[in-house]
Amino acid sequence: MKLKQGDYFLIFMFLILGFSGLTAQKFTASTDATKVYENGTFNITFSFDNMDEKQLSLPDFSPFKVVAGPSKSSSYSFVNGKQSSSLSYTYTLQATKKGKFTIKPATAQYNGKIIKTNSINIDVVENNVKINGLGDQIMVKLEVNKDKIYIGEQVLLDYIIYTQSDIRDFNILNEPEYTGFYKMDVVKSNFSTQQVQANGKTYYTKIMKRVALFPQQAGSFEISPIVIQVGVPDPNSPRRGFFSSKRNKQLQITTNKININVEKVPDPVPADFSGAVGNVQVSNTINKNSTTTDDAIVLTQEVRCDGDAKTILPVSLDLGQEWEAYEPKVILDKTDEYNGAYHTVKRFEYLLVPRKTGVLKLIPKYTYYNPDSMRYITLSDDKFSINVKQGNRSVTTDNRDVAPINDILSVDNSSSGTIMASELPVPPLWKLLGFGLLGLALSFIGYKKYEQYKEDNLDPLLKKRRVAEEKAKNQLKQAKTLLDERNSRSFYDEISKAVTRYLSDIHHIPFSEQSKDKIVKRLGEKGVNNSDIEAYLDILKDCEMSLFAGQSGGNLQSTYDKAFRLLTEVGME
Repeated sequence: MKLKQGDYFLIFMFLILGFSGLTAQKFTASTDATKVYENGTFNITFSFDNMDEKQLSLPDFSPFKVVAGPSKSSSYSFVNGKQSSSLSYTYTLQATKKGKFTIKPATAQYNGKIIKTNSINIDVVENNVKINGLGDQIMVKLEVNKDKIYIGEQVLLDYIIYTQSDIRDFNILNEPEYTGFYKMDVVKSNFSTQQVQANGKTYYTKIMKRVALFPQQAGSFEISPIVIQVGVPDPNSPRRGFFSSKRNKQLQITTNKININVEKVPDPVPADFSGAVGNVQVSNTINKNSTTTDDAIVLTQEVRCDGDAKTILPVSLDLGQEWEAYEPKVILDKTDEYNGAYHTVKRFEYLLVPRKTGVLKLIPKYTYYNPDSMRYITLSDDKFSINVKQGNRSVTTDNRDVAPINDILSVDNSSSGTIMASELPVPPLWKLLGFGLLGLALSFIGYKKYEQYKEDNLDPLLKKRRVAEEKAKNQLKQAKTLLDERNSRSFYDEISKAVTRYLSDIHHIPFSEQSKDKIVKRLGEKGVNNSDIEAYLDILKDCEMSLFAGQSGGNLQSTYDKAFRLLTEVGME
C-alpha cells in the first residue's frame, strides 16, 4: 500500500507531539536538612520521576534510626501536551550520635537494569541551641518514679510536656525499644494538667503518655530519647478571617534519656520465697471447718500485687506432718489498670488431705520481697482450726496412747528375785537372721497392703489428679531436663511443642490444624474451659517472647509450672 503525502504529514506530527510529551526520567534522593542536631530528626525522600517504581531497595541507614515512614505520595499532570508523574517514599530518621555520615544510594529496577540514586551527606552536631526560637517555653521530659528497681518490680515511665505556650496538638514520632523490660501501655487513666515550678519559671505540665515497665534481667539500661512533634500557633501566619485562627507550626522536640539500674532480689533468698516483688496483699479462705480422713478441704489463697504478673507464683505450703498438699490450681489470673498502674490478682486453690484426726491447725504463709522496706516479708495472718474425724482409712490420731511395755512383752515374774542377763537364753545366729528377714518381709507386705488400702479409699478426685499429674510429668520430661540444664532456648521450644502436642492429642486435633489460631478455635468448639485456653495462650506468649523477642533466660521455672498445671487440669477433664 502506498502512503499519500497527507499520511506522511500525520505521522510526522504524531512523532513530534509524542516526543514533546515526554519528560526527563529521574530516580533521586533528597533531604530536608543536611545539618541536624544530635537526637534530632530529618526526612529523606526517594523519588521516581516519570517512571514506574519496581523493587525499591533501601540503603543501610545506620547509625540513623528510622522513627517514621515510609509515607507514600504520588502526582500526575498533563499540561500543554506534556505529561509528568512522580512517586516518592519519605522516611523520618533520628540522628543518634554526632559526626559526619553518608547515606548510600538506594537502588531499583527499571527496564531490566539496576538504577541508583545519589548519596546523601548528613552532618550531626551537638544540640546546644534553643528550640525553634521558642527558647525553653516548651520542653518534653522522660521521667520515672524510681531509677533503681528489682527484677519483677513495676516502674512507671512518663512522657511529660512542660509548656508556657499554647499547644494545639502533639504526636510521638518514635518510642524506645525498652531493651531488658516488658512494656505495658497505661491507657485508661486520664491525666490532668498541673501547674509546676521548674528552672525558676511557671509551667503547665501534662503526662502525654505513660508506660509500665517490668524488668526481666539485672543490669544498667538506658531508655533512649524520643522525638515529639508539637503543633503551636505560627506567629508569622496571617489570619484568614475574623473567626479564623492562625495556622499551626509543627516543631520537633527531643527528650532526655533515662538510665535505670535493675538488681536481683538480695541474698539470702528464703526457701519459701514466692517470687512476687512489690506491694502484696494476701487473703486465705477454706471451704469447711470439719472433715474426715477420707475427704479433702479446699484452701483458696488470693494474692494481689503490683509487680510483674509472671513472678507471682503459688507457694509450696509447709504444713508439717498433719496435711498432705497437692499441686495448686490457678483459678484466677487477672491483670488490670488501676490508679495509673497495673495490678494483678491471682487466686490459687489447694487440695489438702488430713493425715491424722483431731483439731488440726492450718496456717498458710506467703513470702514476697518489698522494695520499699528492702526486706522479705512473710504474711501469715489467717489461721484456721479444722476438726478431723476418722473416715474409712486408718490414720494416726492426734492423741496417741503408748501401750505399757507389759502389754507388748509378757515377762514371767512368778519366780522371786531378778532375772540376770546371763540367765536369758541366747538364740543361734541363723535364727536371729531368719527372724530379721521374716520381720522385714512382713513389714514390706504390711506396708504395701496399707498403701493399697489407702489408695482404694482415697477420694476419687484426688486419685484422678494424681493420674493427671503423672501424665503431665511424662509429657514435660524433656522440658524438665532442659530446665535443669538452664538451656533456655531449647526449653521454651520444647514447652511450646509439648503443650501443643498434648492438647492436640487429647482433643484429637490433626497435625494439619495444629496452628495456634486453629487449636484455640477447636478447643472452644469442644467446650474446653476458657481459663485453660487463656493459660495455653499465656504459655505460648512466654515462649514466643523468649524465642523471638530476644528475652533469653526469663523465668523458666514459672513457665514450666504453668505448663504442668495446664496439662494436669486438662488431663482431669
